[in-house]
Amino acid sequence: MSFYAVTETGNMANQSLVRHINERRLLGILRVSGPVSQAELARRLSLTRASITGMIDDLLARGMVSEKAREAHPERRDVGRPGIDIALEPKGAYFFGVEIGVGVLRFALLDLAAGVAETDEMPFDRGLKPDRWWGWWRISWRA
Repeated sequence: MSFYAVTETGNMANQSLVRHINERRLLGILRVSGPVSQAELARRLSLTRASITGMIDDLLARGMVSEKAREAHPERRDVGRPGIDIALEPKGAYFFGVEIGVGVLRFALLDLAAGVAETDEMPFDRGLKPDRWWGWWRISWRA
């Protein structure tokens, strides 16, 4: 399956956008499937091995993925160089989420593998007027 990004005007998107989209697809595969070889990533994404190698090198430099030696299977002998899989590095990036509830704000910090790193919540006065809410938020957040 090939993936092409199209802009609002119908023109083919620039290389930077396509690379960004393919990088997100690659990270999604690693998050769902676990460690995978570069050859398998190229197959699943319908990209060349060179394209995958370039993305992996960039993600390695940014600390978002790591290389893992493939586990040997005791019942079979592999010939040649041991394989290397690419794995998601959970601490390579974080996402911050906020839920606005009735009288409470809930916060969550998720790692790259969608694991919960931290959570917190903060009650607030439901009677607070919108023009005063922003000031309350800024003061409360710094506390």
